[in-house]
Amino acid sequence: MKKGSNQESLKEVIDRYLESLKMKDKLSAMDLKKEWSNIVGPSIAKHTTSMFLQKQVLILRIDSSIIKNELSMAKSKLVESINNHFSKEVVKEIVLK
Repeated sequence: MKKGSNQESLKEVIDRYLESLKMKDKLSAMDLKKEWSNIVGPSIAKHTTSMFLQKQVLILRIDSSIIKNELSMAKSKLVESINNHFSKEVVKEIVLK
């Protein structure tokens, strides 16, 4: 909201509306699924069998123990890459299964 006025940007209004409908996570999850290959690369993306985003916790099911191990060691870097890609905090934590 702008200082000293009752005006809000359209983005602020839409974000508040989506939050009230509990849809913000769903939209972020859809965006994340769409961009996953661009963020992690095609070799990791093809071994990602499912992805869920719930309250900024990204739950990934990986079908390769080698890739799962690599991702496990790079969780904080992956969180940073995801959030940088979207220029906002989408993910706070990653759980690998």
